[in-house]
Amino acid sequence: MKLLPVGLTLSMLCGCATWTPETEIEESTFLTLHAVDGLQTAHIASTHHGCDGQIRCEEIESAWAIGCEPSARSTAGYFAAIAIAHVAVTQLLVHYDAPPWAIRTWELIGIAWNVRDVSHNAALGINLTNR
Repeated sequence: MKLLPVGLTLSMLCGCATWTPETEIEESTFLTLHAVDGLQTAHIASTHHGCDGQIRCEEIESAWAIGCEPSARSTAGYFAAIAIAHVAVTQLLVHYDAPPWAIRTWELIGIAWNVRDVSHNAALGINLTNR
């Protein structure tokens, strides 16, 4: 749950004065979905159990960066770094007057990516109610 306040704080601090309302909503959506994925991944990291009760690795979306059986520390660090990087890129796009379509595309790709990851984890039975 630590990721959600950090992500929302970052989006508010970095973009309040210069972001359009659409960008604020999109970034908040990205960060919220990213936090849910982070919580699901933390669950995987803490249990290493599949839905059938057998011990095995389930983390695949971010395994390239944090490994198949990530520690709580590496999971938190990875998700925090991605959140910070996403906010930073969004701020750079806005600061350098990127066309609105480019900002929307950046945001929607990030949102779609997180929807895919959260949906995949939920299909495995990993959701916020079974923590």
